[in-house]
Amino acid sequence: MPDLSARGVRPFLAAAVIFLGIAGTAGSTEVYTVSGIEVDETAETAAAARDQAIAAGHRLAFERLTARLVPRAGRERLPPPAAPLIPPMVSSFGIDEEKTSDVRYLGKLTFRFREADVRRHFRSKGVSFAETRSKPVLVLPLYEDAGALLLWDRPNPWFEAWRTLLPVDGLLPLLLPVGDFADMRDLSPEQGATGDADRLKAFADRYGAAAVAAMRAGVRIRSGSRSLTVTIRFFGGERHGKTETLEFAYDDRDGLGAVIERAARDTADRLEDDWKKANLLQFDDRQELVAAVPLAGLRDWVEIRSRLRSAEPLSQATLVSISRREATVRLSYYGASDQLRLALAQRDLLLEDGSGNWTLRRIPPEFRIPQEDGTR
Repeated sequence: MPDLSARGVRPFLAAAVIFLGIAGTAGSTEVYTVSGIEVDETAETAAAARDQAIAAGHRLAFERLTARLVPRAGRERLPPPAAPLIPPMVSSFGIDEEKTSDVRYLGKLTFRFREADVRRHFRSKGVSFAETRSKPVLVLPLYEDAGALLLWDRPNPWFEAWRTLLPVDGLLPLLLPVGDFADMRDLSPEQGATGDADRLKAFADRYGAAAVAAMRAGVRIRSGSRSLTVTIRFFGGERHGKTETLEFAYDDRDGLGAVIERAARDTADRLEDDWKKANLLQFDDRQELVAAVPLAGLRDWVEIRSRLRSAEPLSQATLVSISRREATVRLSYYGASDQLRLALAQRDLLLEDGSGNWTLRRIPPEFRIPQEDGTR
């Protein structure tokens, strides 16, 4: 253990040992907060309409929280809880906007759920769920039309479908470029489609995105059948270099506009579902590891401590020892170490395994494309 009595270390230690008993509080609080719930109820009196609206708001907020945390397959077999069971899972709610008349109440509400109670409810129903929020992913809606590849040009119905859809309330934030002059200057459709690393890095950094999903859509006709083919290429992030192709069949009854809207919605749902499945909490698999944390000073430690608090699979982080140059922490977490690494990476923390000797350090919050040798 480092000598903590050295000159200058004791004040450092006094400030540093105010560590977290349970990590994940800050991040989980954000994940378990549901905002923008709109209610509109009419009753015999304004007071009765308000009560009805707040009750409806509880139900709508829980539905949105369930959609945020639980993969589609789990939601399909999860019955809605009885109305009296929802309020005890709410720690607080706020009224952001409201209008009333003698018989009507309109409002916009925010609900904060008790994570332990919600977890207990899902587990009692045998439903798996995730809590880790991804870094933002920037969507590039590329559309093939009459041999041309469109991105910024109008009309681009594929871009417009994404503009109508986003933002979605999930664990995978999807961003859409504005499509202004700066975007046109910084990235051409061809550069977006081929994955020009320098251009994509500058473009993603400007939007604060950690990865880019180039989504190329076009109509295909095979044996008289038509479909909208969507090819997704990932640049940066954990899925860098991967490609997926989705097919959306349609006929004259559907119309091209309708299938484009459906394709955008289903593609977003698929990406969100894939993220949840990769980050399902595994409460029956709790593990521990001890990691060395290189430090450049007290500010470095405070920043790392703050980021650990918002890493959802981390159930507890305990300070073992600390000096001016290094701290040692014990991390208790659910699931596999790779899952913990992924969650920490969303907080710009790099967890490395050196043959059983773990190291935890900060990494710059920027868009990175892995090199051919696997480095970042």
